Amino acid sequence: MIAWQLAEDLTSLGQVVCGPFTTLEAARAWEGPLDGAIVDIGIGSELSFAFVARLIEQGLAVVFYTGSAGNAVAGGLSHVPRCAKPAPAGQLLHMIRSQLSRHRAAERDILVRLTEWRQMARTLCGDGLVADQLLEIALERTILLYEENAICDEDPQVLLQLELEALLAERRSRRLA
Repeated sequence: MIAWQLAEDLTSLGQVVCGPFTTLEAARAWEGPLDGAIVDIGIGSELSFAFVARLIEQGLAVVFYTGSAGNAVAGGLSHVPRCAKPAPAGQLLHMIRSQLSRHRAAERDILVRLTEWRQMARTLCGDGLVADQLLEIALERTILLYEENAICDEDPQVLLQLELEALLAERRSRRLA
């Protein structure tokens, strides 16, 4: 009942609502576009933690909206904002928009870093096309190192520069041979 009222209230605030879903199976089956999700900890007889973790991995803003204010949040999801039922739709919408704003700021930070790294590569290489190609390879290598948890404490910019310098050295040695 609360979920249907919330959907109506969010719609009246100009939002496109794709729920409520009464089962996790129905929620998982949704294939339309999403910016964020307001999810109860318990959906039907199931807990939504794994579903919420997947939404977060996909980059969605998520808020737990639950009548179980005392329940512990499992699965490393204690950072997910939580709102007790009932709450005004505007409050939930604000929580989702705040997360989306942080996501966009993080994306802008990434673009700034990529621009800096591109300039670093071009400074090291001198040739813009070669620099872009070497930067792509260096980024792939650095990401692999991070994914393997081999270098979690290192500054990515330092690692990237080391990878670029190694690639340049390899390229120069091949040209001399």
